[in-house]
Amino acid sequence: MSATVATFVQGYEDVLTQVGDTIQQPLTRERIAALKSAADIDRALLDRTLPPLKAMEPPKPLDTLQNPASLTDNELRNTVAKYLGIDADVLLRLGVSTSTSASTPDFSVGKETLQ
Repeated sequence: MSATVATFVQGYEDVLTQVGDTIQQPLTRERIAALKSAADIDRALLDRTLPPLKAMEPPKPLDTLQNPASLTDNELRNTVAKYLGIDADVLLRLGVSTSTSASTPDFSVGKETLQ
């Protein structure tokens, strides 16, 4: 499909001649129709292969989330899993640690923006 789109954008096709040279041949109406038909067939096959996409809710803005330092390990793990759109058990199986340490930055400090 991407090759067909690239051909449409270029407006020509590279054609190999009998002597082995490559020339750029402009697209004709018939060739455009043939490429469009091929792209439609590719799209139909792709639609049969992949499930349709579903609309997703955007994640909460960062300023509405709780201070991560105030969350328990399980609450933090569940928040991260929900943000990533995965099951929290996956994080446990992967061994992702959510424990805080002294080197963890303090997110409760005033909100500063980069200029």
